Amino acid sequence: MSAFYGQPPNTPRDAEIIQGTFWVDFRINNLNASGGIPFAPAPPPGYVHEDRQAAIIGGMALVLFAIVTPTVARVIARCRSAEMQLGMDDWTIMLAANLAAVYPCVQMWMVVQGGGGRHSWENNYEQWEKFVFGLSLCRLLFFVTVGLIKISITLFVRRLADRVSRFWRWAADIFLVTLVLYVLAALFWNSLFCMPPKAWFSRQYAGSLDTPPRCSDDITNARVFSIIHIIQSFLLLGAPIVIVWNVKINTNKKRRLFAIWIAGAVTVLGGVLQQIAFVITNDLFWQYTSILRWTTLDLAMGTLTASLPVLDAYIMGSWHTATSVLGGTSSERRAARLQLGSEPTNVRMDTLASRNRVKSDSDSTQNIFVGGNRASDEEYHLGDHKTVRVEERHA
Repeated sequence: MSAFYGQPPNTPRDAEIIQGTFWVDFRINNLNASGGIPFAPAPPPGYVHEDRQAAIIGGMALVLFAIVTPTVARVIARCRSAEMQLGMDDWTIMLAANLAAVYPCVQMWMVVQGGGGRHSWENNYEQWEKFVFGLSLCRLLFFVTVGLIKISITLFVRRLADRVSRFWRWAADIFLVTLVLYVLAALFWNSLFCMPPKAWFSRQYAGSLDTPPRCSDDITNARVFSIIHIIQSFLLLGAPIVIVWNVKINTNKKRRLFAIWIAGAVTVLGGVLQQIAFVITNDLFWQYTSILRWTTLDLAMGTLTASLPVLDAYIMGSWHTATSVLGGTSSERRAARLQLGSEPTNVRMDTLASRNRVKSDSDSTQNIFVGGNRASDEEYHLGDHKTVRVEERHA
């Protein structure tokens, strides 16, 4: 049976796990594993059992719901809409959401199998082996996923930039390249953190080696990727606000888009607070939750922010269709009567007029650049959208 964390080993595997922990986590090469981990935390006098396991599992279930729901709704909206089809930003966010959904699942596994949410002295070395595997995997998942989320948002912003200026188009392309490089760096650096790579994911394997594995600095690695992530998030949050401000679209639609990017600010806040909450502790089983709350907020809000523009387009487009079928909203009917000089009884004429004006609040995001009054028929192909034909008729 495996010994409790910090105690002398009971099995050969315990000894290898302790040795691997010395080499990989503490960078100590001259301690003997037979004495256990001397600087492991000990229970205080009169300790009464406490844990956070139920709260962690409940929280991760909510995070999983917050990640999956908007992504599934986005895909359904794309498939049901006659004006939209799946594009690169959709495929990217689907990949990101799948990886993001794995993150809370691994966290729940760490609680059940790895002893997460309990104090270190209540767990054994076999649980520590599983716990550090989950931590290493989650770090890899987190940095790759936030990069993919930002790529999806940037692809959407790139379509906005197409109608503003060449400068913003080039800026979006350059920023997209930096995001791709970030994802590749996060993938390879966190996979090849140690040589041999398996030593980073298994302390037992690391301890079974004849010589200590060569590993990068753990804290520096996390700091570098977190700071780059925050900087990129700030840039990605600010650019759409400037671009949308310069695009001639309906004021209410512009307000909705601004609200979406404000929701993205919560993601940036999560990254900043993650840096502030960065802790070094010898009771990692217990204290890791101080980082977990901000990483999960980052993933959930990032996924939601990436899907909100499409959901806004679908919801408002459906609202426009419904109100048109029912005779339009009261404001549209009044405007139509004033323009056409018709009497209140000419409801059908009002409805047709409101249908022909692609200018209402319910214009969806795929029509951002086709709203407004034009005298002739025009066609636009907006990236991942089907060709939208806008026809204006004048009474």
